[in-house]
Amino acid sequence: METITEPERSTQISHRADVIVAGAGLTGVCAAVASARAGAETLLVERYAFPGGTSTAGLMSGITNFYFTGGNQRVVRGIAQEIVERLQEKGGAAGGKFNSDVPQIPNDPEIMKLVLIELLEESGVRNLYHTTVAGVKKSSSRLTHLVVENKSGRRALAGTIFVDATGDADLVHRAGGEVERVEPNGSLEIRMCNVDIDGLLEYLKAHPDEYDDYGDVATSLSDCISNWQRIGIFHLPHGNGTKLSIVQDAIEKGEYSRVFGVVHGLDAFGMYGLGIHNTVIVNTGFVNGDLLDPDTLSRAEIDARRAARLAADFLVDKMPGFSKSYMVDTGAEIGIRISRRIIGNYTLTRDESEAYSRFDDVIAVATERVVGGPRYEEGFDIPYRILVPGEVEGILVGSGKCVSTDPPGLLRGQVACMQMGQACGVAAAHCASSGELPSRVDVRQVQARLLEQDVFLGNGDRLSQIGF
Repeated sequence: METITEPERSTQISHRADVIVAGAGLTGVCAAVASARAGAETLLVERYAFPGGTSTAGLMSGITNFYFTGGNQRVVRGIAQEIVERLQEKGGAAGGKFNSDVPQIPNDPEIMKLVLIELLEESGVRNLYHTTVAGVKKSSSRLTHLVVENKSGRRALAGTIFVDATGDADLVHRAGGEVERVEPNGSLEIRMCNVDIDGLLEYLKAHPDEYDDYGDVATSLSDCISNWQRIGIFHLPHGNGTKLSIVQDAIEKGEYSRVFGVVHGLDAFGMYGLGIHNTVIVNTGFVNGDLLDPDTLSRAEIDARRAARLAADFLVDKMPGFSKSYMVDTGAEIGIRISRRIIGNYTLTRDESEAYSRFDDVIAVATERVVGGPRYEEGFDIPYRILVPGEVEGILVGSGKCVSTDPPGLLRGQVACMQMGQACGVAAAHCASSGELPSRVDVRQVQARLLEQDVFLGNGDRLSQIGF
């Protein structure tokens, strides 16, 4: 491979902070807000011009409702709950109280941007948008600086503790931490406006055998109809197109295709509708391959956008309720479900989540489950140790795509990301003030601060067991 030699240069330090968070998706926003509320001077770095990441730029504008167990116990509070409440107050999500019957909380991505901007500003977080991480600097094994690129050129950011909320474990990878590369896959979200959801539901009522309850979050057809009629939330579980005769007949006749270029699964329609605006987010089509390779990713982006047009045209032409609709937007980029995960100080397994495992270093209680089944009847503990990477110090990882789980991505949903983001922010602030390293932190102190921020760590008996 050919190389060039770059001249040695000094890089100006443009910002200093106690805690620096890289990535302003929901994980990063929750980390930055929690850190600032815990008293740390906090800087949030983001490559886009606004926060939200996958939930805004990626148009994944539906929060899967893992706030409740299958037994309808609410196990998620804190900033994750605050975000939904603020969305409701601004008309960006359906109003009223949710319970475990509600599978998704669709929301308006433009209102989500405003909610997150206000949360950050009210908390005193400094924001640095249009800024990309280009490198890192360490002292021994500890991360001390980020090297970034923006319109001012190449700059350095000096921090005490860092939170990796990039979604690809970029900081840990660049700092030489232990990461595992995982076979990536992703899809491009489509936003359709002026959809007659009642018309689509009438078709499903007439063809109940074509409805699939278990595409992602288990949702019966009766619950799907009830949620729409009662509170204006529409959720068609992902993959339903594989059973819809309208879709399959069109494929058989050559009027539609499951494949376009490197995109496949174009009949796997999942939909998240918001009755306030009669908008529907359509999740269809998958891309695989090395999506961390810029050439592969570029080809995938090109094919995915052309495939999105084909899918939108098919919906308008063939799908009940879509005849007067139109595609108003696509995600700013392909939403990559997983690419790298850290090898942390502990690895949470699927068996442990299914056994409702408890850990003394609990920092959140989760209900997230793999595709194809109902919610867990109880919550399981997320241990602090899965946020701490090996081989490098001074970093915490909050993105559910990247934390140390087996299988990778076990906690990649938005609710778990918000929970772990808040935990990272609190832990980072504590480490910055106490001088402790994330790998050696007094977890009881972190838990105490999380409880102060209204995070659920268990009921009264459980809190007594862990010393509160």
